[in-house]
Amino acid sequence: MNSNLAHNQRAKGRLPEVAAALASLLQQIGSEYQVLMGRLAALRNNTVKAELIEQLDNLIYPGFLSHTSWKRLQQFPRYVKGMALRLEKLATNLERDERNSKEVAALWQQYVQRREKHQKIGLIDQNLDEFRWQIEELRISLFAQELKTPYPVSSKRLQKLWESVRA
Repeated sequence: MNSNLAHNQRAKGRLPEVAAALASLLQQIGSEYQVLMGRLAALRNNTVKAELIEQLDNLIYPGFLSHTSWKRLQQFPRYVKGMALRLEKLATNLERDERNSKEVAALWQQYVQRREKHQKIGLIDQNLDEFRWQIEELRISLFAQELKTPYPVSSKRLQKLWESVRA
C-alpha cells in the first residue's frame, strides 16, 4: 500500500511539469495548424486540399490527445508543418507531388482496409499501428524532406513492415 502512496505522490509532483509540456506542445501544433489553414484556404487544387484535410482529420480529431501516445504527439507539429511545406512546393512541381501522392494513397488505403478488418474482430496489432505512423513519416520524407524523419523510411520499408501486420 505504501508504494502506491509514494507512486501517487511522485505522479502528483510531476503534474505541473507534464501540464506545461502538453501546453507547449499544443501551442506548437496550434501555431503550425494556423499556418496550414491559411495556405489551405488559398489553395485552388481541390484534390490536394481534400487529401490534406483527410490527413489532418486523421491526426487532429475530438479525443486525439487521449488516443495518441506522447511519443507520437510530439511529432504532430512536424507533421502539420510538413503539410504546409507541401503546399508551398506544390506549384513548382505538381507532377512530383501527384506521383508521391499516389504512392502514399496506396499505402494509406492498405492501412485503412486492414484497420477496419481488425476493428471488426477486436484485434489490436502494434505493427499495424507502427505502419500507420510510418506513413506519416513517409509523407515528411516525400513532401517535406527538410523536416527530416527520425529514421529512414520508404515505400519499400513500409511494405517490409506490412509483412509483419496480422491479417
